[in-house]
Amino acid sequence: MDTLTLGIAAVAALAVALYAQYRIPFHTRRTGKRTFAHLLLIAVGAGFGWVTATVYTETQGIDRLFAFLTGFGVVHIPAAVILFIKRERGVTQ
Repeated sequence: MDTLTLGIAAVAALAVALYAQYRIPFHTRRTGKRTFAHLLLIAVGAGFGWVTATVYTETQGIDRLFAFLTGFGVVHIPAAVILFIKRERGVTQ
């Protein structure tokens, strides 16, 4: 992949991650569970991003950063979809 494509993927994936992180408090009542959900997604995202950037791609420099950010954001997609559906249904805490 070229740098532009990786950059676009990274921006899109980060937008999904930000959406998921933003919506968690609207659907989680207790502070402890909220914190756990935030930290779990961040930790798994960082781990997957690291593996994506170092093991599965042969990137260097800014491309490696973009690969990391894309992997980080991809982990948030299932949570973002679930939270979007809950929002559309009007489900809150």
